[in-house]
Amino acid sequence: METSTLFLFFFFSSLTIFTYKASSVDICEPTSCAASEPVIRFPFRLKTGQPDSCGYPGFDLSCNNQTQTVLTLPHSGEFTVTHIDYLQQWISINDPNFCLPNRVQNLSLSHSPFKPAFLKNYTFLNCSAHNWSDYTMHRFEPVFCLSKNPNYTVMVVDTDSFSGQDVPAACLNMTSVSAPVAEFAAVYRDSVNPSGDLLLTWTSPMCWPCEAAGGSCGLLSDSGVEIGCSSVSESGLPRAAKYGIIIGVGIPGFVCLIGLSC
Repeated sequence: METSTLFLFFFFSSLTIFTYKASSVDICEPTSCAASEPVIRFPFRLKTGQPDSCGYPGFDLSCNNQTQTVLTLPHSGEFTVTHIDYLQQWISINDPNFCLPNRVQNLSLSHSPFKPAFLKNYTFLNCSAHNWSDYTMHRFEPVFCLSKNPNYTVMVVDTDSFSGQDVPAACLNMTSVSAPVAEFAAVYRDSVNPSGDLLLTWTSPMCWPCEAAGGSCGLLSDSGVEIGCSSVSESGLPRAAKYGIIIGVGIPGFVCLIGLSC
């Protein structure tokens, strides 16, 4: 009995309780660029057709002429979005021009809300097109979309398994980069060609607790960036509106609108 009482004391002491005028978060209808494209919902919004209050700052998406979902990074341009995991808070992106190895060489996530999920180091080399057996021995892979000169081929290799002293005589070092890859590519050295999706993550806004509880995350008002979690009850009203309280669960920037549980 004492253990249960002590647990409840620490649990409720970690919650900050505020009185709140009954209302709900601003929830917008999910949308997409096409039936086969990722569902777009908070914290993302579609720039055309949805108001600013439907998304969080920095999470704007658009549709291109091929009805592909597009994310524009401030310093790196447009990327197609292939998948969004709202629970894990991951977004997968690729190059609309089908040459991702070219894009990773100048990729910058600065001034965006995204960070690499996992990093893998790659080294690019410019090699003579006549020494394929030598390159295979060094576990290099050709990057054909960057190999415009018939006499030379751009190669890529896992930097962590490669020493600069191992550069074949017919190759020149071009650049080394760190790319935000999926976990599989980060772990396995056999994945040496950065042509798969890039995997980015975000920490703010932190909506995964709301997602895990089956709620809908959104902005509390049209101005400001405070977020809430609205869970619709059988009566069709948010439980927060029913009980008229906000309970902060100790996560910065996250307010959970709940009745008895989050």
